[in-house]
Amino acid sequence: MRASLITLFVAAFAVSTGCESTDKNADTGADTGADLFGGEGEGEGEGAGTCGGQGVLVHYKEGGDPEDVFAYQAALSLGMDVRATKHDEDFVAELTTNPPALLIIDAPVARPDDEEVLPHVQDFLDAGNPALIGISDLHRDTPWNEVLGVDGDDQWDSREIYAAPGADTNLFAGEQQFPEGMRGPSSSWAIDGHALTSRDGSGVPLAVFDSTDGSEVAIMSMRDGQLIVNGLFGDVFKRVDNDEDELPDAMELYVNEIMYVTGCTPAE
Repeated sequence: MRASLITLFVAAFAVSTGCESTDKNADTGADTGADLFGGEGEGEGEGAGTCGGQGVLVHYKEGGDPEDVFAYQAALSLGMDVRATKHDEDFVAELTTNPPALLIIDAPVARPDDEEVLPHVQDFLDAGNPALIGISDLHRDTPWNEVLGVDGDDQWDSREIYAAPGADTNLFAGEQQFPEGMRGPSSSWAIDGHALTSRDGSGVPLAVFDSTDGSEVAIMSMRDGQLIVNGLFGDVFKRVDNDEDELPDAMELYVNEIMYVTGCTPAE
């Protein structure tokens, strides 16, 4: 599986697609690992896996191309049917007209709109659907804090990330295995993440800052494992590949997070 993921990752940067809703007048298409890379992740029979073909909507909010977003790369590598948006109105249209099996929001600079976007995200979560969400402003007590069930302390320095002591899963030793202690260069223009606290105590820490016995939570499982709240932003970990396997560690982390909240299995 590792070899196929490397092939998919390298190919993703060589293929130009029109899946992102960057033009408000353009249709939003979809990419799949199977479409781009010859059927990987889809099909029937032994070894086909269950991730392939599942619909994923990635809202990455900031500029650039979806191929640069680690969560997008991770979903593609699993053969999933991936759509991407960066404008809130396009995201709402996609979410409401063609609901995905999995929702991913990665918005480290500007959180999605409280009134336009949040009610639809809450409906999606309340229906029991899985999601990975990492947004800015969790230290400001916004309506998003209530829906996600967490508070955050803003972090202005990049910090090492480790598996949380006693966690029910090790996000560094799942389908993708890579070294703990991942750390990226600090951003010069935005916060580097949040230390998370569960509002009602029901959250389960999956990763912590600074050491293997750290107490400040970097990644929190909420809603009985249906939701992961990321207190770190993949963008901070660009060019970090500590195991030198040609896969960015942040992408590998997202692969394991996707499998955690969906319970899906990759193709062999």
